[in-house]
Amino acid sequence: MSERAVREIIALIAAELEIPESRLSAASSSDTTPEWDSVGHLNICLAVQDRYGISLDMEAIGELTSITALAGLIDKT
Repeated sequence: MSERAVREIIALIAAELEIPESRLSAASSSDTTPEWDSVGHLNICLAVQDRYGISLDMEAIGELTSITALAGLIDKT
């Protein structure tokens, strides 16, 4: 995953969860970020779809629970 992708995903997640970017890092996930609950996760996935013009199926949504996973996905787009 690229540094650019990580920075973009951190900014997107911080905006969706309404938390400071400084609370997130490449190691952050739904397990380490209390605000990243199921509703937050769906909002993050919808924002990723909108921003990058991709479509995520339910399996992908279930697997994209970390910044590294999301950054890896957008590196492929």
